Order: sequence, then structure tokens, then C-alpha cells
Amino acid sequence: MPSPRGTLPELHASQPRLDALTPLRFVAAALIVAGHGGPLFGFVPDTTLLYAANASVSLFFVMSGFVLAYNYPALDSQEAVGRFCVLRFARIWPLHAAILSATILFLPATLPAGIDPLVAAMLAFLLVQSWVPINGYAAAWNGPAWTLSVDVFFYAVFPMILAPLRRAPWRSLAVALALSLVPPLLANRLGGPRADLPLDQWNWYMLDHFFPLARLCEFVLGMVAARGFAAWRRPLTRGAHAATAIEVGALAACAAAVVALPQVPYAARYVGPGVADWLTQIAAAPAFAALIVALAPGRGALSRLLATRPAVHLGDLSYATYLLHVPLLHLPAWGAMVAAAGGTAAAAAFAATLLVAAHLAWRFVEGPARRALVGAYDRRARGRAGVAVQSEPTS
Repeated sequence: MPSPRGTLPELHASQPRLDALTPLRFVAAALIVAGHGGPLFGFVPDTTLLYAANASVSLFFVMSGFVLAYNYPALDSQEAVGRFCVLRFARIWPLHAAILSATILFLPATLPAGIDPLVAAMLAFLLVQSWVPINGYAAAWNGPAWTLSVDVFFYAVFPMILAPLRRAPWRSLAVALALSLVPPLLANRLGGPRADLPLDQWNWYMLDHFFPLARLCEFVLGMVAARGFAAWRRPLTRGAHAATAIEVGALAACAAAVVALPQVPYAARYVGPGVADWLTQIAAAPAFAALIVALAPGRGALSRLLATRPAVHLGDLSYATYLLHVPLLHLPAWGAMVAAAGGTAAAAAFAATLLVAAHLAWRFVEGPARRALVGAYDRRARGRAGVAVQSEPTS
């Protein structure tokens, strides 16, 4: 139904911030940084840390579904969908494009041999690199950015699955799980683990790990968790002691799930290598969803600690930290510092440099670009309708 003259359609009711969840993004990003950077500084990550770093991607995907479903319980008009898309674009693309451009200009040697640099750059700029399950292209230039192309897929399907999920959340999750199983089953047909997976050919690992459809179930699980949070919010906020117990229990369940992950690949003898590897990626997702729901009310001791200003600011820096760490790791200075001062001192210097760079990127690129893009869209919408546009969260 068209809006009356002089008004804009209500896009969605503003939701209270869930500050306790923001630092979880930084924890996940820090685990990934440790997994990628440890060998450079002489630290060989043990099996648990490697699996925890890998599982952190799953935490990102589950939290993305939760936060979007929480902030956007409905998208019932074209205007609402349009602004949602603009907010998502403004959230991830400007900083990604800036870091990708710098990487291409100053670190061209990071591209694997045999990969067309122009094709790789085009796929990366368009954020569709993981839609092409070829390792050399999906991880080209700035490898961690492959997860952003999965997020783009999630953003594209979110408006389509939001209404069905509101009506039948568990059925929607079952459908998403069935769809996510298709790429791992195809991966089974391509063959088992090999140490020489080609960088310029389709391979099983890319299908079950990087391909967006394979990760849909984690995103939809987060959306279902947001529905559960909306239904259970009142019981979850009763009593600080009870809330603390729930939070600690959920955290313990996450730790147990991550510790158990190294056993999952042994399922390959029963379900095939593609499905087993896929299960390794998603197995901890239910525990992550439970932790998010437990922390979201902000009533327990753990969530109150996470909601402090320094912790929230680290969470704000998580996106820049995640995108910057691999380009920074490629700088030759770290190898020289390890030789001169030792791995511990070099790692500390790298961590400090990464945090400073992330803060500067957040302060001067990520935030201003997001505000400029959203502001431009709002001014255009305001001009069409002749009224002010409601401010919305951009996280």
C-alpha cells in the first residue's frame, strides 16, 4: 500500500542495543588472527586452537542471523527492503574495498601463481569470490574476505526467508539444513582429502567449506535463535544470579563443543569426506546460538562485563581487525623482528599495530563511509517523501 503524502513507511521498530554481543565478534576475530599469525611468530597453534579459530567463522554466521532477525523482525515493504540493502552494503563494502585496493597495490605477491589477477580482483570487489568454489579465487588477495561474500548471500536471501521463518521457524531451519547439505554431498562426489588441492580448479573442500549455500543453516539457526530470544526474553532476565548461571553454562557448552570438534572428521568413513568436513564447520553452531541467547539480555555477570565500554569498543573494531590482519601479516618487517627480538616481542608488536590500524580504519574509513552512504540514501528518501527518515541501527 502506498504511503500517504508527506510520510515515509515505518521500516521497523528500533530495537534496544545488545551490547554484550558486540565483543563476541572481537573474540572470534582474535581467535582467527591467532590461528593465522601464530606460525609466523614461532607459535604452533595446538589442535584445539586451530579448530576454535575455524569455528569462529561459524560464530560470525550464527550471530549475523541473530542480529539481523533481531533488528529486522519484519521487512514488509519495498522501501524497508531497499534501506536494509543499503545498510548492509554500507556496513561491509567500503572498508573491504579500501583494504582490497591497498592489498592489490602494495602486496601483489600475495596472489597465488596461476590465478588471473583481474578476475580475482573483480570477484573480490563484487564480493562473490566464495560463490566460485575455486580456492585460488575464493581466497585471492585478502583471504578472510571470503566470509563477506557469504554474508552477501545471506543478505540477499534474508528478505525472502524472513516471513516464512516467522510463521514456521523450525520448518525453515530444516529446509535450510537440507539445502546446506547439497554442496557437501557434491563434495563427496569430487573425492576425498588431498594435500595437493588445485588452486585453479573446483574442489571438494571449497564446496563444503566456503560455498555460501553450505553455510545457510548457520545463518538461519541464528534467525531462529532470535525468534527464541523474543519469546524467552522475560524468563531469561529474571535474577542476576540465575542469568549468570545460564551464561556460564552456555559458555561451558561452547567450550565443550569446540574441544570435541577434532573428533568430527573421523565421521568421514560413514558420511564421506565432504559431509564430514561440513559437519566440522557447523557442529558448534547450536552451542554458539545458545550462548548468544544467554548473553543477549545482559543480566548476568559475564554479559555485564562484556557490555563495558572498552569491551564494546573492541567489538566495534572486530571487522577492521578481521580484514586487516592478513595483509599486515604479509609485511616483511615481522620476520625481521622475530629474528631480532624474538617471537613474543614481535607478536606483541603485531597485536598493537593491528589494533591501532583497526581503530584508524574504523574511525576514518568504516564509520564515515557508512554514515555517508546511509545519509545519502536517507536524504534521497526524505526528498521523495518530504519528511525525516527514522534513524536505525547500522550494525
